[in-house]
Amino acid sequence: MKKMMFLWLSLILVVGFLWVNTARSQPAVKPIELNLSHIMSPVSYPHLVFKYYSDKISERTKGRVKINVHASGVLAPPARVYESIVTGINDMGHHCAAYSPGPFPASDAAFLPLPASNAWTFSRMATDFWAHFKPKEIDKTIFFYSGTPGPYLIATIDKPVLKPEDLKGLKMRAIGPAVDLMKMWGGTPVSLPMGEVYEALSRKVIDGGILPWEAIAGFKFGEHIKYVTIAPVGVSFPGFFVMNLKKWNDLPKDIQEVFKKTNEEMTVWYANAWQHGDLEGVKYFKALPGRKILEIPAAEKEAWIKLAKPLTDKYIADKTAMGLPAADYVKYLWERGEYWNKNYIGDEKVTAWAEKELKK
Repeated sequence: MKKMMFLWLSLILVVGFLWVNTARSQPAVKPIELNLSHIMSPVSYPHLVFKYYSDKISERTKGRVKINVHASGVLAPPARVYESIVTGINDMGHHCAAYSPGPFPASDAAFLPLPASNAWTFSRMATDFWAHFKPKEIDKTIFFYSGTPGPYLIATIDKPVLKPEDLKGLKMRAIGPAVDLMKMWGGTPVSLPMGEVYEALSRKVIDGGILPWEAIAGFKFGEHIKYVTIAPVGVSFPGFFVMNLKKWNDLPKDIQEVFKKTNEEMTVWYANAWQHGDLEGVKYFKALPGRKILEIPAAEKEAWIKLAKPLTDKYIADKTAMGLPAADYVKYLWERGEYWNKNYIGDEKVTAWAEKELKK
C-alpha cells in the first residue's frame, strides 16, 4: 500500500514538474496594440480621458489589448487624422472635420450655430447626430462617440469686443464654417490648427480668435489673451471618434463586446472631460491678472445673431443641392441640443467625476 502511494505521489510530482516547465517555455501572448491619435494638448482633460479609456479597455480585456495614446497630432496633422485611420497609420482616433472642409459635408452641420449651452451638451448632441445619421463620409471606419468643448469664445489680445464693428481690422483665428462666420461678423479670419495658435498670439500675427475655454487653459493661450467675450450664438467643433474598419473586423468578438460596452460609458466620460476642461479653463483665466470676461449687451445680441443666420441658410441650401437631408440634420441637432440642455447633470457631478477618475 505504501509502495503504491509512493508511486502515485512520484507520478503527480513528475507531471506537475513537466507542466510547470512547459508553461514556462510557452511564449507570452502579445497584446493587440492599437494606436490612438488626437489633436488635443497632452495636458488637456480630453487627453487624460483617452488614457483613462485605454486603461479601462486593457483592464477589461485582461491585458489582451494595449492602446497607445498619441496627443497633439503626433502621428498625423489635424487635417489628416481621419485619413490616417482609414489608411492604417493610426488604428483609431478623434478627428475634427472642421480642419478638413470638403470631404465631410454632413458633419459640417455640427459646426453651425446651435442651442447647446455647454461642452457636455455639445458632446452628447454630437454623439447622437453621428450615431443616428451614420453619414456615408465616415463609412470607411466604425463610429464610437463624439466630444467637443462648449460654445467657442471671441478671445482677443488687447481689444474688448462687444459689437460686430469691434472686430473690424482684427485678424482672428478661425477654422471650418467659423471662417465664414468671422467674415459675417466683420473680422478677418486666419485659419490655423490649435497647435500653432500660441506662437501666432505671442508674435501678434493674429489679434485673437474663436477659441474654447478648454484650449485657453490647455494650450496656455490665456498668457496672451486679455479679453474673452461670450459669443451670442453657440458654435463649437465636435470631433468624431472612429476606428479603422478592418482593424475592428479583425478583433475577436469578445473584445469587440468590451469596446461596445466601454464606448457606451465613454459617451458620458468624454462629455464630462470636455465640460470639466471648460470649467477649469474659466478658473485658469480668472486667476490671471487683468483678464476680463465680457457679456454682449442685450441690445447688441440681435445684430450678432442676424449676421450669423445666413451660415445655416447657406449650409441647408448647398448641402440639399448635393442630395443630403441638410434641413433634417439641422432640425435633429437643435432637438438634441435642447434635450441635453435640459438633462445636463450639473457642474458639481462633472467635477466630482473628473476629480475622482482623471486626477488619480
